[in-house]
Amino acid sequence: MNCTKEQAQEMADKYLNREFDKIQNMPLTMRENPITIRKFLENRYRCSDYFRDNELGKEQFKQGIVPDFIYGIGLTTSTVSPNVSIFKPSQMQYILDKYAQEFNEIFDPTCGYCGRLVGTLVCNKKYIGRDISDLVIEENKECCKWLESRLTSLFFKPEYDLEVADAFTSTGEYECLVTCPPYSDNNGKQIEEWRMANGDKITCEYTCEEIIDIFLKNYKCKRYILVLDDSISNTKYKDFIVEKFENVNYINSRDGKLQDASKNYEAIVIIDRDEKGNLKKYDE
Repeated sequence: MNCTKEQAQEMADKYLNREFDKIQNMPLTMRENPITIRKFLENRYRCSDYFRDNELGKEQFKQGIVPDFIYGIGLTTSTVSPNVSIFKPSQMQYILDKYAQEFNEIFDPTCGYCGRLVGTLVCNKKYIGRDISDLVIEENKECCKWLESRLTSLFFKPEYDLEVADAFTSTGEYECLVTCPPYSDNNGKQIEEWRMANGDKITCEYTCEEIIDIFLKNYKCKRYILVLDDSISNTKYKDFIVEKFENVNYINSRDGKLQDASKNYEAIVIIDRDEKGNLKKYDE
């Protein structure tokens, strides 16, 4: 963590006062929602690796500066890259409405930064989220607190259960598992990494196929829904794919400039478990 929440709030105040003209040039959805802008700035000050690992970033951090390119790094809130590779709440709503209407609780062993949490809560389902990163769990809890005051007014109180846990060593029994786990490619190359509060970096060393194997072994569920890279089409789980969709990644280059978009496809894999414990295809 680069600084405390209070320090981040103070820095955000200074930035918003100093950069008023720049804010007016932001996308409309950002300008109309000052709460989103503030939350975005505070999170960048507290958590961005750029401010921690880059010499220029360290100096900009002292001055309370957020470089323009950071607005396009892995966030849909900025709308600079409206289709970045992050799990959107609307995507979770779509999956739950189409494939998990009968379940009241959703278990997510690799919950990530709030996308599936928000999508689940607005569907009036309980969200059980686990993640190995304490920073991720902290962010999800803050998001829940913010949502509670708003969703409760819609005649239901959001239910959630968030804890730090390693998805690949934990076990449990749940109604329905829905997740989009981090993974390496089939050659073992690390595709995703994230930080702990103490600064340690974590990477996932499992392929998509191996992750399914582990989750089927560790978690007893009536249904497993996983969003995975399309490489799963070349594995033993290819017959469990129910649909595919296009995903657009926006990757920032080393010099801080956004590169062109690159497209790939991801697959929704669904596996059901019957009362005898046998695995079968969805709706079979």
